[in-house]
Amino acid sequence: MGRILGIYSSLIAHGIDYAPDAIKQALEKTVSKRKRLTFVIANLDSLAGESHSHDTILSVDTLYMPRDLHNTLKLASDLLMPEGQILAFYSHFLSESETRDSLMEEQTPLAKALRDGGFKFRVIDFSCQTFELMQRKRVLAEKMRARFSAEGLLFLCDHLVAESVDPELSHDPKAMGQRRCLYHSRKIV
Repeated sequence: MGRILGIYSSLIAHGIDYAPDAIKQALEKTVSKRKRLTFVIANLDSLAGESHSHDTILSVDTLYMPRDLHNTLKLASDLLMPEGQILAFYSHFLSESETRDSLMEEQTPLAKALRDGGFKFRVIDFSCQTFELMQRKRVLAEKMRARFSAEGLLFLCDHLVAESVDPELSHDPKAMGQRRCLYHSRKIV
């Protein structure tokens, strides 16, 4: 399943994604839960819905997509009930034009957009756990290389290895070019 933004009101979840295949897969996997789960094709640049009608917005790797992150956060805030919350998993990778300061949890593009939008937030750093996950990803991809090859999917195995981390490396936050955090913000009324 692709990256889907979850918008929750009470015990009902509404998932959106701009990719029709992701929505199709989500619908197929949740047929028995249709009363509690809905999925629609939508775009983060034009979030729509009844104002002040949702408890929680959960973003897992989606807030890189909007053309205007500030506007998307404003639209998301409008969907939230008073005291509603936004939870966003967000990774930031150091670009060649940035200094290491941009990896600080308070300096990522999401942190700046939240602050500019008047959001107060707290951050939980998952960088070390992500590093360990990426190491396990490498080990598993290499372990399954023959199976990938037998299915004609060696390119996928190579991709998994390329985006993973060598299991022999130690996590060194001062040397890493990536930060993964969970941003938690409550709507202030």
